[in-house]
Amino acid sequence: MYGNASEERVGLENFVLNLNKVAHLNEVTEDRNTLYIINQYADLDSKEVSQHYAINVKPYFKVSNKNDAEYLGRARNKEIKKSELYDLDQAEELYKDYMKKYNKKNATKKFDRQLKYYRFIKTLVELNNNYLKGNSDVALDDKADVLKEPNEYFWPN
Repeated sequence: MYGNASEERVGLENFVLNLNKVAHLNEVTEDRNTLYIINQYADLDSKEVSQHYAINVKPYFKVSNKNDAEYLGRARNKEIKKSELYDLDQAEELYKDYMKKYNKKNATKKFDRQLKYYRFIKTLVELNNNYLKGNSDVALDDKADVLKEPNEYFWPN
């Protein structure tokens, strides 16, 4: 599960912090029909996951009604395998590898290069979010840096 002893120690620290957070939330909630419980992400630092992979996970579930309980039953088995996510801190290296793999040429204009690079990063974020939602059918392909709509990164006047 963990790559080494250091990762296991960090996971345990995150788990304890999140367990204490859940205990605190249960103490201070005024709604007696609401219960907070830890989930399969309790050993992760949600801020770190958000920074590295641009996905939002919480280390706990909030159960308030039957619909919440049913959702928990479906979501409980979903795991995050960091090895299957794209780390945005590695985006430059991933982009270089992508360019080589698909034999892509750099755009001649700096502006066009930046647009393609930003589109590539946006694709990584989309892939990470799809993975989190359980859709692992989508993958990085040769169109990862292609703008999907004109002026994708501009606001209208």
